Amino acid sequence: MIYGIKSNSIHNNGCNNGRYLFLGAQAEIMERHEYKSYSKYTKVQRAGYDKKKSRIWANQNNIKFICDNILRDKYFIIDNGQGICHGVRTGKEIEWFLEYMPGWEVIGTEIGDSENDLIFQWDFNKENPKWINGFDFIYSNAFDHVYDPKITLEIWSEQLKPGGIMIIEHSSGHEKATELDPFGATAEDMEIMLAMYAKLKHIKKYTMPEKTSKKYKYQYAIMGIK
Repeated sequence: MIYGIKSNSIHNNGCNNGRYLFLGAQAEIMERHEYKSYSKYTKVQRAGYDKKKSRIWANQNNIKFICDNILRDKYFIIDNGQGICHGVRTGKEIEWFLEYMPGWEVIGTEIGDSENDLIFQWDFNKENPKWINGFDFIYSNAFDHVYDPKITLEIWSEQLKPGGIMIIEHSSGHEKATELDPFGATAEDMEIMLAMYAKLKHIKKYTMPEKTSKKYKYQYAIMGIK
């Protein structure tokens, strides 16, 4: 069984968008776009943010569903807590989490600059020592923008408090790798990675009440508990 995404564990199968990587014999095939350098990656991501920063991918009804059926299902009595949303563009998901989780503190990250005081300009692939064991939940719908899924999931897992929840909103539109969206995976791949890389337990996926695009065959919230 082959794990990870280092060069000696990635198999090039002639995909123009990048290489395929494998997470063992039962895993689906995942794609990863290859950049010439990490600086090229960040340049592409910042340019993509500047172009799309006014667009909203997150869906209010889906965030409400996550709050009602995942977070409250875990914590039961909601008084206060801390959450972080990675790759938020406008930050609407932060606004909705604050609305549906009163008393909580929720911030976000984005690789580009933002005028929103709750959004920190930060490359979510990078470790922030101040955030280690700092959050009760992590949410992202931007996992297709990660540079190295293994390393990023390890970093995000470190940001969770013991018993914290990681939630990745994932759709069939996230299966193919492109230059801007450099990581493609199926929902089954994401479940495997949350267990293997983030070391989470009780992995489960929930069907979202609304699809962000009519083209999507599915849209899930995939979660695990630290």
